[in-house]
Amino acid sequence: MTGPPEGPLEIRLRFSGVTRPHGVFVGPAPWFRLVGSSILQGPTGELVAESREHQWKVRELVFNRLDCRQPHVLRFEDSTGQCAEEIGEFGECAVIAGVIFAEGTPVANWLPASGLWLSTESEIGWPAVFIAGTATKMDYPYRFQPAGPWPSR
Repeated sequence: MTGPPEGPLEIRLRFSGVTRPHGVFVGPAPWFRLVGSSILQGPTGELVAESREHQWKVRELVFNRLDCRQPHVLRFEDSTGQCAEEIGEFGECAVIAGVIFAEGTPVANWLPASGLWLSTESEIGWPAVFIAGTATKMDYPYRFQPAGPWPSR
């Protein structure tokens, strides 16, 4: 197998929970933006999920977790949509109970009172988190995942 193509790859977000362990997927899309308690899908800016009390509402269903298990980059954005702080490139991330975990390490906390995502590294609050697909060999076979349970590693 050859390496992945150059340029950004599309990613999907998987929302799951106790009552729906297989969950639902949104995407594919080149990027998603967590703005406050909403998730917008690029490039159209379509609202695909909203959070309330650490639960995600997607297509009238409620979930307590979201995952991205495809190569992606995470960054914080300021109120103008400009990159404010790079988080890094990862093979997987999850958002659980208002905390963003990148490969198991907490990188941001949701502060509902201020509507900001607090960076665990800089301790600065930002209005948005940007998640974008990236061309990399990291977890390359997982780029084409079926709609169902995640493949075992």
